Amino acid sequence: MKEKVAAAFSAKAHTYNEHARVQRRASEIFLDYLKDFSGNLPEAPVLEIGCGTGFVTKGLITLSGGRHHVITDLAPAMVELCEANLRRDFPAASMDFLVMDGEVLRENSSFGLVVSGFTIQWFTNLAQSLASLVDSLVPGGLLALSFQGEGSFTEWKKICEKENLPFSANPLPEGQVVAQILQKTGCRVTIYSGRMVESYPSPKYFFRSLGAIGAGTPLSEEKTDPRLLARIMKAWSRECEGRPAEVSYRVYFVFAQKPEDAAATRTKTILYTPLPLVVAETLEARGWGEGAFLGNTQSVKRTEEKKGCVEWQTFPDVFL
Repeated sequence: MKEKVAAAFSAKAHTYNEHARVQRRASEIFLDYLKDFSGNLPEAPVLEIGCGTGFVTKGLITLSGGRHHVITDLAPAMVELCEANLRRDFPAASMDFLVMDGEVLRENSSFGLVVSGFTIQWFTNLAQSLASLVDSLVPGGLLALSFQGEGSFTEWKKICEKENLPFSANPLPEGQVVAQILQKTGCRVTIYSGRMVESYPSPKYFFRSLGAIGAGTPLSEEKTDPRLLARIMKAWSRECEGRPAEVSYRVYFVFAQKPEDAAATRTKTILYTPLPLVVAETLEARGWGEGAFLGNTQSVKRTEEKKGCVEWQTFPDVFL
């Protein structure tokens, strides 16, 4: 499956920038939030997982000062294109470019900052991989993630429900699950969640755009019947009545700070025993976890060993 995803994104490397409007805008917001966390980073190298064509990478080079950067992607053509762009724009920067699976880190990896933009939704073992990324941080290091999550494509899903058709979008991570995983590592986690809405000339154009960036790659081994997609587009177009098709993306920006004190981090065994979690009423998602949630939430008393905590904030809708 990983080979299939890598091949899809490599094949679309040169059409990606034209169609990836949500990804580009999300990277700008992500970098704005990252500025608030980048001032006190440890003096250690920076790792980027899933560089793509370099939307996040360019801002990351500027934010993280003169640190060495290890810039990676699963898709060889994406790495090649990103390197060409970055070598041109930042000739003096210290950078290595690697074709690498972000779920398989080198042993004894040690970074002050690990960044991944719109990539973890392609992970096959989310819990283990996020825990591994936290492990790769030096004490006080930061894991910064953006991702498209559960709750995206509601318009597409509603059409399928209305027409009694299967909703064939790939499964996406739940924000609450990511929060719980990172909290269990002992990190202090800050999450910003919100909705981005892109307008497409038609449903057909939306599906074409997914394909043009490689994101139309199905993770299921089952083949999608093209007649099913045609029925969805026909019903959705009828629903639009000549208007553009709006598509919602549920987007998360996550910042997990590893404790300075190594003794406060988790053990190697990761267990996820759900405990009640109170989440802000404004959030659409509901989930489970443990520890103290801050911001627009209520605290849960902790009786176990020291755990991380999560602050959750929402941002206004972004329309493209």
